Amino acid sequence: MDLQKLREQNITVTEHDLRESITPDTLVIQLAHAIDELIKIDAKLTNHLKERMMIYAPESIEAGITSASLIRNKHHDASGKAPTPEEYMLLNELVILSEQTEKIKTYHEELCQKYLEASYTHLLTVCGSIITRQLVAHTGSLKRLATLPSSTIQVLGAEKALFRHVTTGARAPKFGITFIHESISKAQNKGQAARKLAAKISIAARQDYFKK
Repeated sequence: MDLQKLREQNITVTEHDLRESITPDTLVIQLAHAIDELIKIDAKLTNHLKERMMIYAPESIEAGITSASLIRNKHHDASGKAPTPEEYMLLNELVILSEQTEKIKTYHEELCQKYLEASYTHLLTVCGSIITRQLVAHTGSLKRLATLPSSTIQVLGAEKALFRHVTTGARAPKFGITFIHESISKAQNKGQAARKLAAKISIAARQDYFKK
């Protein structure tokens, strides 16, 4: 076999291996990271617009009227500084950017939901799309999540608090990523609720991983 054919075969094998390495985990993790970044960007833009409009419409902002609404209507309070047309134009551009960011985030969430429904059906049923994608992104793979004991799953995302507990004797965390789940956030005994949910997640992760 000459070197050219050997090279072509190696390229074919490499391309196949690369395609096989792109798993549902890979796609969900990338989308989860993108969604997290878009949430942060939108939050920063929203806070910045609110701070800017406090100069022009402090009473309206305190009353709960959104910055976007005030900017679109070119409104300013008598107690605020009168903005120039150029200032309103720039503020409106920021509003548009914020709305586009929110729209892009929604598109990412919809695509992520499709992958979750295809490969993580049991997890999705137990803990919903947000927690499912965060758990997979945090652990790095469904396989890793399926091998963890429920006690570890319970505190995923609370590693800093767990480290403080071990090193300083501070109170041990009762939950991490799963805190936003309704069964925990509304429970009187949150620790017990977190343990129950973690046990269900552990079983669901194994069902999803070993269903093949």
